[in-house]
Amino acid sequence: MTEIHALAPREAASLPSTSEWRTMVEMAGMLVPTGFLPSTIKTAEQAVAIILKGRELRVPPMYALSNIVVVQGKPTCSAELMLALIYRDHGDDAVIVEESTPTACHVLYKRRAWSAPRAFAFTMDDARTAKLDGKDTWRQYPQAMLRARCVSAVARLAFPDSIAGMYTPEELGAAVRVTEDGAVEVDTTPLPAGQSPRMRALVQEMDAAVAESDDPEPPPRQPVMQPEDFFRDEPTQHEQEQQPAGVPAVDVDELTGMELLEACQRMNRRLHAQGVAFGPLPATRTNNALRQWWKLAASALAAQS
Repeated sequence: MTEIHALAPREAASLPSTSEWRTMVEMAGMLVPTGFLPSTIKTAEQAVAIILKGRELRVPPMYALSNIVVVQGKPTCSAELMLALIYRDHGDDAVIVEESTPTACHVLYKRRAWSAPRAFAFTMDDARTAKLDGKDTWRQYPQAMLRARCVSAVARLAFPDSIAGMYTPEELGAAVRVTEDGAVEVDTTPLPAGQSPRMRALVQEMDAAVAESDDPEPPPRQPVMQPEDFFRDEPTQHEQEQQPAGVPAVDVDELTGMELLEACQRMNRRLHAQGVAFGPLPATRTNNALRQWWKLAASALAAQS
Protein backbone atom coordinates (compact mmCIF):
# COMPACT_ATOMS: atom_id res chain seq x y z
CA MET A 1 0.00 0.00 0.00
CA THR A 2 1.40 3.39 -1.01
CA GLU A 3 1.63 5.92 1.80
CA ILE A 4 -0.15 9.23 1.16
CA HIS A 5 1.78 12.30 2.33
CA ALA A 6 0.14 15.54 3.52
CA LEU A 7 1.26 17.30 0.36
CA ALA A 8 0.12 14.66 -2.12
CA PRO A 9 1.67 15.04 -5.61
CA ARG A 10 -0.63 15.94 -8.46
CA GLU A 11 -0.09 17.19 -11.97
CA ALA A 12 -0.94 20.81 -12.77
CA ALA A 13 -1.19 22.62 -16.08
CA SER A 14 1.29 25.43 -16.65
CA LEU A 15 -1.50 28.00 -16.53
CA PRO A 16 -4.83 27.83 -14.68
CA SER A 17 -8.03 27.47 -16.63
CA THR A 18 -10.51 30.33 -16.79
CA SER A 19 -12.66 28.80 -14.07
CA GLU A 20 -9.60 28.13 -11.86
CA TRP A 21 -8.42 31.69 -12.28
CA ARG A 22 -11.83 33.08 -11.39
CA THR A 23 -11.95 30.88 -8.29
CA MET A 24 -8.47 32.01 -7.19
CA VAL A 25 -9.35 35.70 -7.60
CA GLU A 26 -12.63 35.31 -5.71
CA MET A 27 -10.91 33.31 -2.96
CA ALA A 28 -8.19 35.93 -2.51
CA GLY A 29 -10.73 38.76 -2.47
CA MET A 30 -12.65 37.08 0.33
CA LEU A 31 -9.66 35.93 2.42
CA VAL A 32 -7.64 39.16 2.63
CA PRO A 33 -10.32 41.22 4.45
CA THR A 34 -10.76 38.49 7.09
CA GLY A 35 -7.36 39.21 8.66
CA PHE A 36 -6.70 35.46 8.91
CA LEU A 37 -3.80 35.59 6.46
CA PRO A 38 -0.20 36.51 7.43
CA SER A 39 0.38 40.24 7.88
CA THR A 40 2.73 40.30 4.88
CA ILE A 41 -0.26 39.67 2.56
CA LYS A 42 -2.05 43.01 2.33
CA THR A 43 -3.90 42.83 -1.02
CA ALA A 44 -5.89 40.30 -3.03
CA GLU A 45 -3.33 40.62 -5.83
CA GLN A 46 -0.52 39.53 -3.48
CA ALA A 47 -2.62 36.59 -2.32
CA VAL A 48 -3.27 35.50 -5.91
CA ALA A 49 0.44 35.65 -6.73
CA ILE A 50 1.25 33.39 -3.77
CA ILE A 51 -1.55 30.97 -4.66
CA LEU A 52 -0.13 30.79 -8.20
CA LYS A 53 3.35 30.01 -6.86
CA GLY A 54 1.87 27.35 -4.63
CA ARG A 55 0.06 25.89 -7.62
CA GLU A 56 3.38 25.58 -9.49
CA LEU A 57 4.76 23.68 -6.49
CA ARG A 58 1.56 21.60 -6.23
CA VAL A 59 0.82 23.04 -2.80
CA PRO A 60 -2.78 23.69 -1.59
CA PRO A 61 -3.77 27.41 -1.52
CA MET A 62 -4.09 27.88 2.25
CA TYR A 63 -0.84 26.03 2.88
CA ALA A 64 0.90 28.27 0.34
CA LEU A 65 -0.55 31.44 1.86
CA SER A 66 0.76 30.41 5.29
CA ASN A 67 4.25 29.35 4.21
CA ILE A 68 5.27 31.37 1.13
CA VAL A 69 6.45 34.98 1.59
CA VAL A 70 7.53 37.40 -1.15
CA VAL A 71 10.78 39.17 -0.22
CA GLN A 72 12.09 41.91 -2.56
CA GLY A 73 9.96 40.51 -5.39
CA LYS A 74 11.14 36.90 -4.93
CA PRO A 75 9.02 34.10 -3.44
CA THR A 76 10.55 32.46 -0.37
CA CYS A 77 9.27 29.73 1.89
CA SER A 78 9.75 28.33 5.36
CA ALA A 79 12.19 25.50 6.03
CA GLU A 80 9.17 23.42 7.08
CA LEU A 81 7.61 23.76 3.62
CA MET A 82 10.95 22.83 2.01
CA LEU A 83 11.02 19.64 4.08
CA ALA A 84 7.40 18.83 3.21
CA LEU A 85 8.13 19.19 -0.53
CA ILE A 86 11.23 17.00 -0.26
CA TYR A 87 9.41 14.28 1.70
CA ARG A 88 6.59 14.36 -0.83
CA ASP A 89 8.90 13.96 -3.82
CA HIS A 90 11.65 11.72 -2.41
CA GLY A 91 10.18 9.82 0.52
CA ASP A 92 10.25 9.97 4.29
CA ASP A 93 13.94 9.06 4.50
CA ALA A 94 15.04 11.82 2.11
CA VAL A 95 16.20 14.06 5.00
CA ILE A 96 16.96 12.69 8.46
CA VAL A 97 18.00 15.07 11.22
CA GLU A 98 20.66 13.17 13.17
CA GLU A 99 21.53 15.97 15.58
CA SER A 100 19.91 19.30 16.41
CA THR A 101 21.44 21.33 19.25
CA PRO A 102 22.09 25.03 19.97
CA THR A 103 25.59 24.57 18.51
CA ALA A 104 25.13 22.34 15.45
CA CYS A 105 22.68 20.60 13.14
CA HIS A 106 23.68 17.40 11.31
CA VAL A 107 21.48 15.74 8.68
CA LEU A 108 21.60 12.81 6.27
CA TYR A 109 19.97 13.34 2.87
CA LYS A 110 19.19 11.01 -0.04
CA ARG A 111 17.38 11.26 -3.35
CA ARG A 112 15.22 8.32 -4.45
CA ALA A 113 17.76 7.07 -7.02
CA TRP A 114 20.78 7.25 -4.70
CA SER A 115 22.14 4.05 -3.21
CA ALA A 116 23.31 5.69 0.02
CA PRO A 117 22.67 8.90 1.97
CA ARG A 118 25.14 11.76 2.28
CA ALA A 119 25.87 14.00 5.26
CA PHE A 120 25.67 17.77 5.78
CA ALA A 121 26.10 20.02 8.81
CA PHE A 122 25.58 23.67 9.71
CA THR A 123 27.17 24.86 12.96
CA MET A 124 27.41 28.03 15.02
CA ASP A 125 30.91 28.48 13.58
CA ASP A 126 29.29 28.67 10.13
CA ALA A 127 26.75 31.15 11.53
CA ARG A 128 29.54 33.32 12.93
CA THR A 129 31.38 33.24 9.62
CA ALA A 130 28.18 34.43 7.91
CA LYS A 131 27.69 37.05 10.70
CA LEU A 132 24.34 35.59 11.69
CA ASP A 133 24.95 34.90 15.37
CA GLY A 134 24.48 38.56 16.35
CA LYS A 135 20.81 38.61 15.30
CA ASP A 136 18.19 38.46 18.04
CA THR A 137 16.46 35.34 16.65
CA TRP A 138 19.79 33.52 16.48
CA ARG A 139 20.60 34.42 20.08
CA GLN A 140 17.15 33.39 21.33
CA TYR A 141 16.47 30.35 19.12
CA PRO A 142 19.87 29.02 17.93
CA GLN A 143 18.69 25.41 17.61
CA ALA A 144 15.73 26.24 15.37
CA MET A 145 17.72 28.70 13.24
CA LEU A 146 20.58 26.23 12.71
CA ARG A 147 18.11 23.55 11.67
CA ALA A 148 16.39 25.90 9.22
CA ARG A 149 19.71 26.88 7.59
CA CYS A 150 20.81 23.26 7.38
CA VAL A 151 17.54 22.17 5.75
CA SER A 152 17.50 25.04 3.23
CA ALA A 153 21.13 24.40 2.23
CA VAL A 154 20.46 20.68 1.69
CA ALA A 155 17.27 21.48 -0.22
CA ARG A 156 19.15 23.63 -2.74
CA LEU A 157 22.10 21.24 -2.87
CA ALA A 158 20.21 18.01 -3.56
CA PHE A 159 16.53 18.78 -4.16
CA PRO A 160 16.30 21.93 -6.36
CA ASP A 161 13.51 20.29 -8.38
CA SER A 162 11.32 20.14 -5.27
CA ILE A 163 11.78 23.71 -3.98
CA ALA A 164 11.98 25.48 -7.38
CA GLY A 165 15.02 27.52 -6.37
CA MET A 166 13.41 29.18 -3.36
CA TYR A 167 15.26 30.44 -0.30
CA THR A 168 14.06 31.05 3.24
CA PRO A 169 13.05 34.69 3.95
CA GLU A 170 16.03 35.35 6.23
CA GLU A 171 18.48 34.22 3.53
CA LEU A 172 17.24 37.04 1.28
CA GLY A 173 17.66 39.66 3.99
CA ALA A 174 14.17 39.76 5.50
CA ALA A 175 14.00 40.52 9.21
CA VAL A 176 12.65 37.45 11.00
CA ARG A 177 11.29 37.80 14.52
CA VAL A 178 9.60 35.43 16.97
CA THR A 179 6.53 36.63 18.85
CA GLU A 180 5.72 35.91 22.51
CA ASP A 181 3.50 32.97 21.53
CA GLY A 182 6.28 31.41 19.43
CA ALA A 183 4.99 32.40 16.00
CA VAL A 184 7.55 33.45 13.39
CA GLU A 185 6.86 36.73 11.60
CA VAL A 186 8.65 38.13 8.55
CA ASP A 187 9.22 41.85 7.93
CA THR A 188 9.25 42.33 4.15
CA THR A 189 9.62 46.13 4.17
CA PRO A 190 12.31 46.98 1.55
CA LEU A 191 15.65 47.98 3.04
CA PRO A 192 16.96 51.46 2.14
CA ALA A 193 19.94 51.43 -0.20
CA GLY A 194 23.07 50.36 1.64
CA GLN A 195 21.23 49.34 4.80
CA SER A 196 21.68 45.84 6.22
CA PRO A 197 19.13 43.90 8.30
CA ARG A 198 21.29 44.63 11.39
CA MET A 199 21.15 48.35 10.57
CA ARG A 200 17.38 48.16 10.29
CA ALA A 201 17.26 46.55 13.74
CA LEU A 202 19.32 49.41 15.18
CA VAL A 203 16.99 51.99 13.63
CA GLN A 204 13.91 50.14 14.93
CA GLU A 205 15.49 49.98 18.38
CA MET A 206 16.08 53.73 18.26
CA ASP A 207 12.48 54.41 17.19
CA ALA A 208 11.14 52.22 19.99
CA ALA A 209 13.34 53.94 22.58
CA VAL A 210 12.15 57.35 21.46
CA ALA A 211 8.51 56.28 21.41
CA GLU A 212 8.69 54.91 24.96
CA SER A 213 10.74 57.78 26.36
CA ASP A 214 9.09 59.89 29.05
CA ASP A 215 12.11 62.14 29.40
CA PRO A 216 11.18 65.05 31.69
CA GLU A 217 14.06 67.16 30.41
CA PRO A 218 13.04 69.92 27.99
CA PRO A 219 14.29 69.80 24.42
CA PRO A 220 17.50 71.75 23.75
CA ARG A 221 17.00 75.40 22.84
CA GLN A 222 17.62 76.47 19.28
CA PRO A 223 20.41 79.05 18.87
CA VAL A 224 19.32 82.58 18.07
CA MET A 225 21.79 82.69 15.18
CA GLN A 226 23.26 79.66 13.45
CA PRO A 227 25.26 78.91 10.29
CA GLU A 228 23.11 78.48 7.20
CA ASP A 229 23.97 74.82 6.84
CA PHE A 230 24.00 73.82 10.52
CA PHE A 231 21.02 71.48 10.21
CA ARG A 232 21.74 70.18 6.73
CA ASP A 233 21.84 66.38 6.27
CA GLU A 234 24.65 66.08 3.73
CA PRO A 235 28.29 66.98 4.52
CA THR A 236 30.29 69.16 2.17
CA GLN A 237 33.06 67.71 0.02
CA HIS A 238 35.63 69.32 2.33
CA GLU A 239 34.07 67.65 5.39
CA GLN A 240 34.08 64.26 3.68
CA GLU A 241 37.79 64.64 2.92
CA GLN A 242 38.65 65.86 6.43
CA GLN A 243 36.38 63.46 8.33
CA PRO A 244 38.45 60.87 10.25
CA ALA A 245 37.27 57.26 10.44
CA GLY A 246 35.97 55.59 13.57
CA VAL A 247 33.60 56.60 16.37
CA PRO A 248 34.27 60.03 17.94
CA ALA A 249 35.25 59.93 21.62
CA VAL A 250 32.30 61.77 23.16
CA ASP A 251 30.58 61.07 26.48
CA VAL A 252 27.05 62.02 25.47
CA ASP A 253 25.74 61.17 28.95
CA GLU A 254 27.54 64.28 30.16
CA LEU A 255 26.10 66.57 27.46
CA THR A 256 22.79 68.44 27.45
CA GLY A 257 21.05 71.06 25.38
CA MET A 258 22.88 72.57 22.44
CA GLU A 259 26.14 70.73 23.20
CA LEU A 260 24.34 67.40 22.90
CA LEU A 261 22.51 68.49 19.74
CA GLU A 262 25.77 69.62 18.14
CA ALA A 263 27.40 66.28 19.00
CA CYS A 264 24.54 64.48 17.28
CA GLN A 265 24.87 66.76 14.24
CA ARG A 266 28.58 65.93 14.04
CA MET A 267 27.79 62.23 14.30
CA ASN A 268 25.17 62.60 11.54
CA ARG A 269 27.75 64.15 9.21
CA ARG A 270 30.24 61.45 10.18
CA LEU A 271 27.72 58.77 9.14
CA HIS A 272 27.24 60.42 5.77
CA ALA A 273 30.98 60.80 5.27
CA GLN A 274 31.54 57.09 5.98
CA GLY A 275 28.64 56.07 3.73
CA VAL A 276 26.66 54.50 6.60
CA ALA A 277 22.90 54.36 5.98
CA PHE A 278 21.14 55.36 9.22
CA GLY A 279 17.97 57.10 10.27
CA PRO A 280 17.71 60.87 10.75
CA LEU A 281 17.84 62.65 14.08
CA PRO A 282 14.75 61.98 16.21
CA ALA A 283 11.87 64.38 15.71
CA THR A 284 11.44 64.61 19.50
CA ARG A 285 14.77 66.19 20.44
CA THR A 286 14.80 65.58 24.15
CA ASN A 287 18.11 64.87 25.82
CA ASN A 288 17.31 61.18 26.33
CA ALA A 289 16.12 60.75 22.74
CA LEU A 290 19.27 62.40 21.36
CA ARG A 291 21.51 60.29 23.59
CA GLN A 292 19.75 57.13 22.44
CA TRP A 293 20.17 58.19 18.80
CA TRP A 294 23.88 58.99 19.24
CA LYS A 295 24.66 55.64 20.91
CA LEU A 296 22.83 53.62 18.27
CA ALA A 297 24.48 55.65 15.52
CA ALA A 298 27.88 54.98 17.15
CA SER A 299 27.11 51.24 17.14
CA ALA A 300 26.20 51.41 13.47
CA LEU A 301 29.39 53.34 12.66
CA ALA A 302 31.52 50.86 14.59
CA ALA A 303 29.87 47.91 12.84
CA GLN A 304 30.61 49.48 9.45
CA SER A 305 34.30 50.09 10.27
